[in-house]
Amino acid sequence: MLHSVFEWAVKDRLIPRNPTEDCIAPKVQKNEMQILPPEHIKDYLEASDRRGLLPMFYLELVTGLRKGEITALLWSDLDARNNTISVSKQSVKNPNGELNSVDVKTVSGNPSRCALSRS
Repeated sequence: MLHSVFEWAVKDRLIPRNPTEDCIAPKVQKNEMQILPPEHIKDYLEASDRRGLLPMFYLELVTGLRKGEITALLWSDLDARNNTISVSKQSVKNPNGELNSVDVKTVSGNPSRCALSRS
C-alpha cells in the first residue's frame, strides 16, 4: 500500500523517485492449521454441551465452517429436505466492537452450500 502511494506521488511529480523500490518486504509467516486430534473430540463436545453450545460447536466440527459463518446462520439457511446449509453471510466486528452481518466472499459470487450427513 505504501509503495502505491509513493508511485502516485512520483506520477504527480511530487517526489523524484519511489523510496520503497529499494525495500525488501518481509515474508509473511503462515501458521499451519491446527486440527483437533480425534482423541480430544469427546472432551470438546462435552465441554461445549456443559456451556449450552453443543449445536454450534458440533456444526463447526462436522462442517469446517468458521466461527463468523456459524454465528451469521439463520433458520432460512437450512434446507432440511436436501440436508444442506447455505452460507452467504458472516459475522464481523466493526470498529465499535459491534457484530455486523456481511456477505461471504466467494469466487463465483454465489453462497456456499454445506452438505450435512445423516448418521
